Amino acid sequence: MKKPQAGFTLMEVLLAVAILAIVTVTLLWRRVEIIRDTAHARDQRMAWSLLAQEMAKIELDPEIFLSDTGAERGDFKDLGPEYAGFEYRWEMSKVDVPTNDPTSKTEQPKKIFLVTLSIRKIDEEGDLATMQAMFPIPSTKSKETTTESK
Repeated sequence: MKKPQAGFTLMEVLLAVAILAIVTVTLLWRRVEIIRDTAHARDQRMAWSLLAQEMAKIELDPEIFLSDTGAERGDFKDLGPEYAGFEYRWEMSKVDVPTNDPTSKTEQPKKIFLVTLSIRKIDEEGDLATMQAMFPIPSTKSKETTTESK
């Protein structure tokens, strides 16, 4: 009577190595995806911060609102090397906005400045963050009445 041999056959070892290889490749690929998603989330967070900062600059610059339209492009290299890969672009135009006043029989739309600001990575397609803001057009009547009353 033969004694059964202990150990694994070549087929069992090859199957175990194949399963191990598939699991390892899958886990490594998932790790690469997680790192890429984390980098994209970091870029988006930074883009929203830069977006808020740039919109504040636009809002505080009275020269921008002197014409009917405007546009500008730029980057953030002056803020430091970590911001050098980002750029912005904004466009501004006058648009009509309905007032939706239910008591008015002759409703006239109001004109406002509509500013669209976008931030993107220089080497990538598509915007990371976009914001639209509406600004009132300064009334010339209120300036005239205040100067006449003095």
